Amino acid sequence: MKHIQLQEAKAKFCEIAREIKSGPYVVTIRGKEELIMMSMEEFLSRVQPDQSFGEILDESPLKAENIKLEREQLNVRELDFE
Repeated sequence: MKHIQLQEAKAKFCEIAREIKSGPYVVTIRGKEELIMMSMEEFLSRVQPDQSFGEILDESPLKAENIKLEREQLNVRELDFE
């Protein structure tokens, strides 16, 4: 990853936008890593799961264990909405 100071990133924004496909930029503010700039394609590849939640559960090694989950029964008071 390339590191760049905020002031430089602001000054070279168009140049960075053209180069962003080559990899993300870490933007520092007062010497501290604060932001990251990356292409939309890379961002989506990192945040979108490869599988749905159902597929993940379906492939679980615990599926064959027949785990029985019990839910605690709470006392529920009845409300009168009249």
